[in-house]
Amino acid sequence: VIMVDEVTGQNQIVMNPGACGRITKEDVESKRGLLESANVFLTQLEINMDAMRGAMAIARAGGARVILNPAPAAKLEKDVLEMVHIITPNETEAQALTGVEVRDMDSARRAARAFLDQGVENVIITLGKAGVFACDGRREEMVPGFSVEAVDTTGAGDAFNGALAVAVDEGAGLFEAVRFGNAAGALSVTRKGAARAMAWRKEIDELMK
Repeated sequence: VIMVDEVTGQNQIVMNPGACGRITKEDVESKRGLLESANVFLTQLEINMDAMRGAMAIARAGGARVILNPAPAAKLEKDVLEMVHIITPNETEAQALTGVEVRDMDSARRAARAFLDQGVENVIITLGKAGVFACDGRREEMVPGFSVEAVDTTGAGDAFNGALAVAVDEGAGLFEAVRFGNAAGALSVTRKGAARAMAWRKEIDELMK
């Protein structure tokens, strides 16, 4: 159930994981060939932890870059974080996972350092209309968002992460990929709904210009 504030366009989601919580080791193993052949593997925490850990391990061993959107936030063991090429929490999830209240670039930097210290290679913290903090362990940048009128924020994180994965697969650097993800996320909030609000590639490219 997705509830959207009519004034701000912000959303809250109530979920029952159902089948997502019952993915087995055998289910994951049945997709080994697909996982091993992936260039990029994007996952989140709506599936049970054992299934996620197993799929990540297979994909990583096959050479895929693993992107983890830690939503909904849950405790992550160090062995999981060490498999992550890019982690993409929002400010609430970053606080839940690191204990750092993320409000600005300074606090985002501290939260990112906590992730890096746990073995994550790159950290992206989405901050809504304030933009995105990105860090690769050497360089850090607050990447501004696009100025749009938000109608419904449902699916904005999915749009961002999906577009980020596309850009990474196409060889974009971290900060370039973040900008591409920002454009997709911005377009998605201008429309109602989730899947139907996702932008076409030509729309993203146009906004990027």
